[in-house]
Amino acid sequence: MPEKGAPTEQISVILATYNRARLLRPALESILRQARVPDEVIVVDDGSTDDTPAVVQDLINETAAPIRYLWQANRGQPAALNHGLRAARGGVIAFLDSDDLWPADRLPAQLAFFHREGPSDAQPVGIVLGRKERFADGVTVNPSELAAANRRPVHYSLGAALVARWVFDRVGLFDEEIGYSADWDWFMRALELGIVMAADPRVTVLGRIHGSNITSDRAVGIRQTAHLVKRHLDRQRAQDAATPQAPDDA
Repeated sequence: MPEKGAPTEQISVILATYNRARLLRPALESILRQARVPDEVIVVDDGSTDDTPAVVQDLINETAAPIRYLWQANRGQPAALNHGLRAARGGVIAFLDSDDLWPADRLPAQLAFFHREGPSDAQPVGIVLGRKERFADGVTVNPSELAAANRRPVHYSLGAALVARWVFDRVGLFDEEIGYSADWDWFMRALELGIVMAADPRVTVLGRIHGSNITSDRAVGIRQTAHLVKRHLDRQRAQDAATPQAPDDA
C-alpha cells in the first residue's frame, strides 16, 4: 500500500517557465517564503531566450535557496513538467506557473490533508486540491466573471494542488501531445482511476491575469475542452467494452 504523504516528507516544487523573466522572481520568492520551505524547487526552462537563467542564478546566489535549474529546448509546458517530474526527489509534488504566486500560508497546513483517511486503508489520499484566486495585473477584466471564478469551492489546478509522488506512478506523466490543457487531462485520468482527493477550502494559489496568459484564447480553450471530454468518453467506452458483462438471468 502506498504511504500517505506527511509534512515530514520531502517536498519538490516544479516550476516550468518560458520567457517570463519579469514574473519569475516573484513566483520563486512566494515559494521560498513558506513557513515550510520545500526541499527542492526545480525550475525547468523550456528554451527561454530572455534573462530567465540570470534571474534564477541571482536568486540562488542571494539566498542559497534549494533551487535546481534545468534547461531544455522548447518543447512546450507538458514536456517541461515531465522533465521536472523525472528529476524530482520528493514524496510530495507541488507545482507553480511562473506567472502565479503562492499565498504565504499555503504550507504546511495543506500537507495535513494527507493524514486524513480515505474511503479505506487501501485508498489513502493521493491529491490535495485547493482554490485558485485570480487577480488582474495591468489588464481590465470583467468583475462579475472574475468573482464567479473565484467563488468556486475547489479548482482542478496543478498550482493549487499537492500530489503524492506515487499518484504519478499510477496515472502516468502529462500527455505532451495535448498542449496547455495536459493538466486537465491528467486530472481526468486520476479521477477515472479513483485516486482519492481531499479538498483544502483555502486559497492555495494566486493566478495572475496579465494579458498574455496561455489560457487567454477562449476559442482555443473551448476546442481543448471538447477534445478532452471526447478523450475521457473514449476511455470510458473502451473500459466498458473490456469489462466482462454479467449474464442475464434465465
